[in-house]
Amino acid sequence: MGKQSLILLTSLALSFTSLAENPAETSEKTSGAVLRAMADSKTLEGVPFREVVFAATGCRVLSVDPAKDQEWLKKLGQVLTRVLKTLNDPSHAVQDGGRINEASRFIENELMTELNAIPGWRGSIPPTATQTRQRSGYPDLRLELEDKRVVYLDPKLHAADSRTSSFRAFYFEPKKETLKITEHAIHLLVSVSHSPHPQGGIRFESWELIDIADMPLRLKAEFQASNREIFEKSRIVAKSQTQASEP
Repeated sequence: MGKQSLILLTSLALSFTSLAENPAETSEKTSGAVLRAMADSKTLEGVPFREVVFAATGCRVLSVDPAKDQEWLKKLGQVLTRVLKTLNDPSHAVQDGGRINEASRFIENELMTELNAIPGWRGSIPPTATQTRQRSGYPDLRLELEDKRVVYLDPKLHAADSRTSSFRAFYFEPKKETLKITEHAIHLLVSVSHSPHPQGGIRFESWELIDIADMPLRLKAEFQASNREIFEKSRIVAKSQTQASEP
């Protein structure tokens, strides 16, 4: 990404924070800059994740070093194999017929239990900058290794036949009050492949650890309104006088 795009990204992140925290005090000049940046969204295609995080938080996204990180990666792989075995047990609660979207919470819980069983490791829900702990938002888990390095882990489920899908599968929302990235860290997606079990339930087939430091992102900017705003009485300029009658 070029220098101009990085400057735009940083300005956009700061401007969004200003708008969110002090909408009444934000100047027309700042608002205009945000709108122009959003309209020129083609300049925010292919932005490496590490640069988005640094612009929004000041924290560095570290890459996995294949030469130095094999030992703890192997341990983490063994943890994930045990987690999938546990989840595939027919008696596990995840097999009770709930929606697949609800399975992520079970993966997080089992993963945290297993991480904390490794001597010298500590798995937890990452705190925000205000030291509150929330389950929603990226990343889901924080792993502290023996040497005090931090690894953020985010489990992601995907159907075994959907690896080439173009639908959104990852997002990062840099809202200051809910940011959970507060440290320099390695960021890994824990990708878990699943398919329907022939006898009912879910079959968790395999796992992959994905280093997303340089994963390209794009910004999709949109303005939203709820029904409350839409149906504000002062905005209605005409309406039917009676309810439609039955045929």
